Amino acid sequence: MCNRTTTLIIGTLVPMLFTWIPAEADDKPIRAHYFGNSLTDQLKYDYFKKLATEAGYPLEWKREMAPGVPVVWHWSQKPRWEKKLTEEHWNVVTLQPFGYFEVEYPPSEEFAKFLREKQPDAQLYIYAQWQARRTGNWLADFNVLSEVDPQDWRRGYKDKTDPQFWLENVAATAQKAGMAAKIERSLKNQYELTVQGLNARVPMKNPAKLIPVGHVMELLYSKMRAGLVPGHDSPYETYADGIHLDNVGCYIVACTFYATIFETSPVGLPVGEYQAGPHFHGSSTPISEELATIIQQTVWEVVATHPLTGVGSNENVKVATASLEPAIQGEPYRFQLSEAFGKGPCTWSVADGKLPEGLDLDKHGLISGTVVAELGNTMLILAVKDTGGVIAKRELTLTVEPDSAPVITTSAELPTRKLGEYFTLKLETQEGNGAMQWEPVRRQGGLPPGVMLHPDGTLSGSPGQEGLHEFELKVTDADTGKAETAVGKFSIKVTAPGAGVFRARHVSEKINADGVLDEACWNLSEPIRKLVVGDHTNIKASFDIVYTDGDIYVAVKVIDPDRHLKLADPPEENLPNGDSIELFVDVLNNREAVYNYDDRRIGIAPTKDWYRMICLSPTGSFGHTGKCVETEDGYTAEFWLNFWALDFRNRNFPAVIGLDIAINDDDDGNGRDSQVVWQGTARNDKVPQFGTVILEAQETEQ
Repeated sequence: MCNRTTTLIIGTLVPMLFTWIPAEADDKPIRAHYFGNSLTDQLKYDYFKKLATEAGYPLEWKREMAPGVPVVWHWSQKPRWEKKLTEEHWNVVTLQPFGYFEVEYPPSEEFAKFLREKQPDAQLYIYAQWQARRTGNWLADFNVLSEVDPQDWRRGYKDKTDPQFWLENVAATAQKAGMAAKIERSLKNQYELTVQGLNARVPMKNPAKLIPVGHVMELLYSKMRAGLVPGHDSPYETYADGIHLDNVGCYIVACTFYATIFETSPVGLPVGEYQAGPHFHGSSTPISEELATIIQQTVWEVVATHPLTGVGSNENVKVATASLEPAIQGEPYRFQLSEAFGKGPCTWSVADGKLPEGLDLDKHGLISGTVVAELGNTMLILAVKDTGGVIAKRELTLTVEPDSAPVITTSAELPTRKLGEYFTLKLETQEGNGAMQWEPVRRQGGLPPGVMLHPDGTLSGSPGQEGLHEFELKVTDADTGKAETAVGKFSIKVTAPGAGVFRARHVSEKINADGVLDEACWNLSEPIRKLVVGDHTNIKASFDIVYTDGDIYVAVKVIDPDRHLKLADPPEENLPNGDSIELFVDVLNNREAVYNYDDRRIGIAPTKDWYRMICLSPTGSFGHTGKCVETEDGYTAEFWLNFWALDFRNRNFPAVIGLDIAINDDDDGNGRDSQVVWQGTARNDKVPQFGTVILEAQETEQ
């Protein structure tokens, strides 16, 4: 997008060191507008702005963001951003599809049409991210093909969508336009097809382009398997939780955005604010010069080669693939080789050696077939040739492994846990092929209440019921032909609760959430007294929680001798600076490192018939409210949370959620002097430290 030059002076040290010289800055900054959710936030906007500006690309940015929301949600919120996208000038607009193709592609077209009319000079980018943690094999998860089973719940989305927007029909339209579109429902292809479909169906002055972060991680995985990425064996090791990234992952995102938007190699780019430190949620990893260089080089190899980024390079073609996935004897095999740079299209061949019997390499770099060869390693020299006649070669090893069934090695008797105590436990296996996939044998009632099983074999959660729980789990290996399984019987003993656990009762009466605690069910005996801001506080606070057949209610009482009430609705960002109450909810109790689609945050101030949602849910503010009223010695509040709005439907009880409450205190009218919370931290930005609430099973009449 920017025709500027960056000079690289290459030294002779190993690893190579680069003296990076920034481009000459233009007077006018590039203006970028991001539409997305917490995965777009992984760019760390201000860090990226500083990185780009110091590189000679001054940048201004704005965003539309809500945790977990897809493009279709942003399009439904058009009145919120239409004026901004119409009256202000934008150079860059990014969209982050986050769901089923038939749901996300139609609103992506609407955005493209809007920009074509209102911002014809803007460059639209589709941000291709990565998948949530599923199995232990990142590559398989990114490239897995998933057809739409008629029994699959997602089929409903497709049936409700105009057939012209079905994946296969969008691909056919792109193919007719001369594009190499695939009718393939992998995560990787859905991003690519979104770009191809937009360019075929909504011609724009500047064709839509791809920001290929997931593709960069794919190539990095190849290098990780080859031992070329310090401290990393899988892209999953750049995750801070099930999908969000640590500082290394965020730096990968930043380098990819940089290379794509500015059409400039990131090699030699400083790490800057992406370096490890307490400013990152969860754990962070120091980024060494060697690690930074590998990331930068890999980003440039992908961005300057992928045909949908619009970025090119004069560098000679090279074999980018650094390692091959092992083949399983007697099982189908499929692996796509990757080149970098050069003048495409390229053709592949085996320059030396011979593929294991049963496998073939086509000219497009696809190794496929069913292995009938003997076990062992095969050394190959693979060659790629571009249209300019330049040939590059690389020696790689293809290993043929035996087909075997998984064996569960984790003890059947799992460690004892306390009621409501959050834990994670990784189940282990031996043998089997590839990444293991775990599932309960019984879909309903197969695990203790409050405990979840991740497909990669991680048990996590907070047990919601005391006693001895017995259950069966099944593990399946990754054979592409006939997969083998094993079933294990497990038990876990749950004892009495420790601190930070609250038992919420079921009540039959409806609560009038007016802030006045006049319902007979309230018993405000649980204190809120953990001081996290200030040296001392003069407030006392307590709470209670009950639930009905469709709603959760939270009551809070605050004794505050020095109240400073708001005369008008405070600005959203200023509410925590005065007397106020904030409620934090982790609906899935999955303790992810940052706020996600299942997390809620509501703030209310005394005497005001007013509430706010700091983090909007996919349902918007519907079903989340609260009211706070003044009393003789302080103030009281009631919060109402609807099951449907929380996506808490069809839960079996007892059920478990993560929750915390913060009381902000202003003693002199000049801003917050102290804050107390139930269990969490200052600002409660660390979801893993919330308390646990157990919605106890309804007592049955005898």
